[in-house]
Amino acid sequence: VKSDFLTTITEEEAANIPDYSVELLQWSEAKEIFTIGVAAEVYDVYTGKTYYVKSFSNGRHADVEPVTVQDTNILKQTYGGVWKWDPRPVWVTINGRTMAASINGMPHGGGVNHNNGMNGQVCIHFKGSTTHNGNNSFTRWHQQALMEAYDLSK
Repeated sequence: VKSDFLTTITEEEAANIPDYSVELLQWSEAKEIFTIGVAAEVYDVYTGKTYYVKSFSNGRHADVEPVTVQDTNILKQTYGGVWKWDPRPVWVTINGRTMAASINGMPHGGGVNHNNGMNGQVCIHFKGSTTHNGNNSFTRWHQQALMEAYDLSK
């Protein structure tokens, strides 16, 4: 590596680098951490953008809504400004624990937060979670995306 591209950082700067120790948890474990009403930080591994969501249902996966209008706008930006069903690899952090996950970007169904600029909710999947309608193809797509999130953390 050419020395022009190397940088020396102080111990203080190194201490401020976030620890992205990402866990690969089964949905049965993840939903004990990501309980209903809990807010989570979502880090989109492709764009590096971070936003916040809150869980309001934990059936076969986490049904979530962005917390604020700004969070909704950032979520939409990660999809190039267009709502899409495509799963994206993300890291979900709650109380210092970061988990590999996958999120879709299509608001659907009902929601409880009417102040976030989004009509509906999106889904976050963890290892072993499934879709509500039993769509095995879409479930596999989410599982592939969350494994990508996990692999990119190493």
